[in-house]
Amino acid sequence: MPKGIMSVMKGVAAGLAVGMAAGAAGSMMLGNPRKNKRRIKKAVSAAENVLDSVQGMLR
Repeated sequence: MPKGIMSVMKGVAAGLAVGMAAGAAGSMMLGNPRKNKRRIKKAVSAAENVLDSVQGMLR
């Protein structure tokens, strides 16, 4: 793959991961704060895993 396409795909994947984490955090702010912290940590962890997987596929 050309280097420019890989950079674009990494950027898209990073944007999606950050968007998912931000959306999950925003939608969960209305409930129990203690549960929200755990759920937000899980969402961020999942987003990191997705980003790592995409980077691994593009190498």
